[in-house]
Amino acid sequence: MNKLFFDLESNSLNPYAAEIITGSFKLVDDDLNMIDSYYFESQISKWCEESAVIHKISKSEMLTYPDKRKALDGLCSWLSKLGKYEAVVFANPNNELGRIHYDCALIQMELMNHLHVDRLEMQPFKPQNIVSVHTMAKECEKAGLFEAYRKPETNRKSFTQVNVFKALFDDVYDAHDAVADVNAMGMIYKELKLRELTGEICRDQLSLF
Repeated sequence: MNKLFFDLESNSLNPYAAEIITGSFKLVDDDLNMIDSYYFESQISKWCEESAVIHKISKSEMLTYPDKRKALDGLCSWLSKLGKYEAVVFANPNNELGRIHYDCALIQMELMNHLHVDRLEMQPFKPQNIVSVHTMAKECEKAGLFEAYRKPETNRKSFTQVNVFKALFDDVYDAHDAVADVNAMGMIYKELKLRELTGEICRDQLSLF
């Protein structure tokens, strides 16, 4: 089945209140060959200075993005053409708001609000399954396929995307940028899958996308 890797940058950690500022989507086949991609940018109604700090997007830059309605119309149109796929995100389903995947819940709420519908099946983001790369990483680490990065201040294992990437590749990347995050997530996914299959360290640092 095709896989849709995606990452969203937003203005809140609450997926039921957040607005998507940018998003990167990569559709690949079962062998991870690129099929299509989509980059999303949108103005938002509630600016948060924290967004500028975390995502390195200024308010003035955000105001150059397409109008929200136009941006979501474009995303709806693209998603509607994808056929069957499973979504691949980093976040695991653990959340204080319930067992949800943040990125999936966020895009569903944005599209439902945009289309003025009240049922999930009436919006176009309809993955057959959701894969959490965070969960994959924890399972692979438990199986001894890599050694988790430990925070110096606490010596506790960390499975954030940045630290899983660091543990696997002994390298860093420009986090909290949708495109960079999806590329890094793709590399992590590919590396973990290879280690699951071979039991060996591969460290193929060529970007999946």
